[in-house]
Amino acid sequence: MKDISRRGFLAGIATLGLAGCSGKPDKTDGSTLKPKKGTLKNERSPKSSDIVVTMDPIYNYQAGQSGCDYITKIKNTSDQVVVDWGVDGIAKKADGTLCGTVSSNISSCCALLPGQEIWYFGAISGIDELPASLELTFRVNSFKKVTEKDTYEFTVLNERLEQIGTNMYSFDVEIQNDSPYDYGMGTTLMGVLKDDMGNVVNGFAGGSDVLEAGCHTIISANSGLDLTGSPYASYEYSILKNVLEPY
Repeated sequence: MKDISRRGFLAGIATLGLAGCSGKPDKTDGSTLKPKKGTLKNERSPKSSDIVVTMDPIYNYQAGQSGCDYITKIKNTSDQVVVDWGVDGIAKKADGTLCGTVSSNISSCCALLPGQEIWYFGAISGIDELPASLELTFRVNSFKKVTEKDTYEFTVLNERLEQIGTNMYSFDVEIQNDSPYDYGMGTTLMGVLKDDMGNVVNGFAGGSDVLEAGCHTIISANSGLDLTGSPYASYEYSILKNVLEPY
């Protein structure tokens, strides 16, 4: 079993090699190289608007800290996998004045498949009270076509929700990678906890190291600090893969 780490994803550098050439130059069409089959040329490129908020954000205040968590549901409405995305946001008071901001680079983990909808758990910085509103903008920084590797689902072996402190919880999921593919550091677990009425009252997020083909690991995620005192009756989560090659 691989150790769990919360280190950020370190992008590798690809080195390209050139094959030997004959003495005669290849003919080109107007000195322009044609794109290989399967590239995204002439196809619609994803836009920031392809990642949309499908539920108004809710807040989870953290006492004694300069900030609070927020939970929302987002969806990829494009027809291609989105990678290397981020989120910006502005939190406002009831009178419309600024009270906090959101700025996160999600990197190549948390890739959203076409049509995929997930719970997203994030943080608002520089805030000492609950905001009256939060305006979120999701950035699409790069993308690629969906492949078999992207759509492969891990096998879930075990799940465990455990209280680790006053109003704080840890959620562990043991997964098996039965695919022939390796996945890079940054496979992410993200979800929510609900009360017995089905209301979302907390969120959690965590990540794993490189997950090799045929291996299994445990992804651990910590919840926010919940002051509502609501008992947790159920949970929902998504496992989002890092779809780049392991470094």
